[in-house]
Amino acid sequence: MVVRRSNGKPPVGTHTDDRNGKVICGLCGPPRSGKDTIKKILCRQYPNLFTPIPRWTTRPARPEEAEHDVHSISLPEFRRLRAERRLLAVTMTNRVYYGIHIDDLTGALDLATPHIIVTGTTTSFALEDQVDDPPVRLFYLDVPEDELRKRLAHGGFSGLDYELRLHQAFDPWKELLREENIVRNSGRHPEETARDIFQRLMTAMPSVPS
Repeated sequence: MVVRRSNGKPPVGTHTDDRNGKVICGLCGPPRSGKDTIKKILCRQYPNLFTPIPRWTTRPARPEEAEHDVHSISLPEFRRLRAERRLLAVTMTNRVYYGIHIDDLTGALDLATPHIIVTGTTTSFALEDQVDDPPVRLFYLDVPEDELRKRLAHGGFSGLDYELRLHQAFDPWKELLREENIVRNSGRHPEETARDIFQRLMTAMPSVPS
């Protein structure tokens, strides 16, 4: 794994062993666009192809989140790990910090699965900016505004929190990606969306066994 450092210091880790075919698959999209759902489907249906990477965060884990999805830690602990350069792709959204622990990523690189999957829009974009090898392939889960509002409301978000999430939802992340990286996740079953992403990955990497 080769990680670029903006401060000019050496990469976090450079591995010369054969990891050809590895791809980090980042799922992007607004809140309630289905990132975690799609990740779980891909890992369940194709366990020999996908390894999930948890996000480390300063927010409490949600009831539906398992330990392999999110590691919740205190702000001082997060700052310590960041100072020790153990966290990659550190971002902050609505005063909550997110990052990926380098041990989780390097551990996944040692496994046989060719695809490493992460979720979170800012996390995925930050990871793509920092990691040169293996390559990062981003998929944006596209949901129409009216459907997104219904999902947010159904999730119980209201008032300031609702408005913050709605504002975050329509940041111009989608405009940064090519058409082949945008996947519709509305009006069809999530398993169909997951299959769509899987097929696009297989098209880009025909040597990977399906």
